[in-house]
Amino acid sequence: MRMYRENAPNIPSQALFRTFSGMSYSLKERKDIQFFIRLLAETGLDIARIFDANNVKEDVWEVSQYFINNDIIAQVAYSWPEDTEDYPLSDMIDFFTYFYDKGIRDFCIKNMWGGGKEWENIPSVGDYTIPETPKSLEILQFLKTFSDTFPGAQLNIHMHDTADLGGPLYDLLEAHGIPFIRDANLKPMSGGPAHPSFE
Repeated sequence: MRMYRENAPNIPSQALFRTFSGMSYSLKERKDIQFFIRLLAETGLDIARIFDANNVKEDVWEVSQYFINNDIIAQVAYSWPEDTEDYPLSDMIDFFTYFYDKGIRDFCIKNMWGGGKEWENIPSVGDYTIPETPKSLEILQFLKTFSDTFPGAQLNIHMHDTADLGGPLYDLLEAHGIPFIRDANLKPMSGGPAHPSFE
């Protein structure tokens, strides 16, 4: 992280951070999280993308405050459910509203449409489309009106590059007129469960 800051001083750095959830890589003690965040602050980290696999708002907010208190932007991520069709859109809106009311203006949706899992068997990128189910179309409309629903907030898409389809999904969302920020990883850390590469 220090080398990145020294060699790319004008490019914001971002780290993905899980909360206390039992579905995290490991259960974390609060004192360990606070210590690690202080170390990240010393490296000059700009943005922390914070998510909880179960979308526990209180845990996400607690960790967000640790970052904010260390002058790091807290970007709150909604963790996309596996079974999209059975999950009410109102849950995602309520999640963002909770943090918007607390002053958060940097939001993210993690793993759009299952991280690309529905499209792993698509023969070519040219055939890549958002599933035209009622729920998907409802979500698409919400994304188009995101900036109206949450004035002054910005939307990021956390897209796993499953089957090299992360980039095409970004293109598709842009084609639908959805304002969002594209993310990318350095090439050695890109692809698969990560973002598409800068290159």
